[in-house]
Amino acid sequence: MHEFPGATARLVATFQITAADLAAWDESPTAFGGSHAGPGMSPARSMSPSAAIFACYFDGPITLRAHPPEGGSNPTVARALVIIDGSGSTLELRGGTEVSLPLVRPAAPSPTPWPTVAAFAPTATLATWRTTPISSTEIAALLTAAGLQTRISPPAPARALLYNSTDLDLLSIDDPAIRGAVIYRYPSVAAANAAFHLDALQNPAHGTVTFIARPHFIGLGDTIVSIATDDEALAARVIAALTRH
Repeated sequence: MHEFPGATARLVATFQITAADLAAWDESPTAFGGSHAGPGMSPARSMSPSAAIFACYFDGPITLRAHPPEGGSNPTVARALVIIDGSGSTLELRGGTEVSLPLVRPAAPSPTPWPTVAAFAPTATLATWRTTPISSTEIAALLTAAGLQTRISPPAPARALLYNSTDLDLLSIDDPAIRGAVIYRYPSVAAANAAFHLDALQNPAHGTVTFIARPHFIGLGDTIVSIATDDEALAARVIAALTRH
């Protein structure tokens, strides 16, 4: 993972994408932050299109390693975007501000920043049937039993522990309409319940996380399950699978 010299960088968002996503973003003249390479010229083209890539946003101030002119100094930026491969090697590093580097998933066409879709009221549902801890494996089994083939993904090199969580697991749900699925873990059921009622979770537009699709949250035992999808029927199936017992 990239290290910043002398910086107290704070990880604020992580997006898992593919090499194909990164190449399209690099080469797209219409994607926000894209068009850094000509058609077919993205370094990601040398990778398998399905290779896992992680886009990690850090807030600072952050001092970047550079080659300043004689008498100059390394630049300091408010936000940095580090793009790494599955082994943790840095592929790209960009510095800027919160305006020039909004928290968006690198892809083409440009994702929609959260403020534009703030009219979507996120769904937050508490599964009252479960009052004891629950494993990620059991959560995946509940979704699979409901016809949503689900498995736990390998851990990402960098993790964004949002909503006061202490650990997380990434879920892979075999439906392209699911744009992301995460299990946030807590040290107790009470801690998870307290996090479930955070304003940043109940009203994500008030927080710092940018969603690429409508967020849905399910409080379940000592976890909070988060999915992002604009398919309301699919979201209802996920919620029902985890709450109706």
